[in-house]
Amino acid sequence: MPKRIALFLAAAALMPGQAPLPGWKEFSIGPPGTQRSQFSRFGIRSEGVPFKRALARAFGLPEHRILGPSWIESERYAIVAQVEDPNKFQPLFQQELANRFHMLSHREVKDVPVFVMKAADGGGIKAQSAGPGVTTVSGGGLRMQGATMASFAGELSDLILRPVFDETGIDGKFDINLSWKNGNLASMQAAAKDQLGLQMVDDHRALEFLVIDHIEKLQFSK
Repeated sequence: MPKRIALFLAAAALMPGQAPLPGWKEFSIGPPGTQRSQFSRFGIRSEGVPFKRALARAFGLPEHRILGPSWIESERYAIVAQVEDPNKFQPLFQQELANRFHMLSHREVKDVPVFVMKAADGGGIKAQSAGPGVTTVSGGGLRMQGATMASFAGELSDLILRPVFDETGIDGKFDINLSWKNGNLASMQAAAKDQLGLQMVDDHRALEFLVIDHIEKLQFSK
């Protein structure tokens, strides 16, 4: 049985238009416009952030380690959530999301399959030096400019929905272009070795997940 770490968030009956909790420099939430988003240690400023990505920022977990209804991946909201003190962002944002979405959740440790990313024989990576920081993702492809091995592992984790840990020992930033057969993890492993000189080694690790027990979509008046 997985070890459970309780984190229940009491849901107050706040509607979307009601005042935010004290402590925000700016806070608003509404229907989405464009898909432009900016993230910093002071918060979020987005015209249409996927709700699961907002949850990931609130709880400090990768998106693939947040378990809940399927709509949290596709539903988008315009969110401005800015603080003066970065240490207050996560606790404030957690409370706002719990209140406004009537969310109940807990943290739970699960033993799950992962990939451990290592340098293949030769110790290098088949990638160019860094260009401007741009990331493009698709079902069977990932292009990143100016990526560290850690940031590449993080993006790949969310794309394949399986944790990837960087244990390459490779420093620096790189322009990475990886493509594989969509939905085929064995194809991804082979492509990482052939195209980048990286091994994706199968392993299991105990990791913390956020499990959403109850959540409701926001309804905006027209």
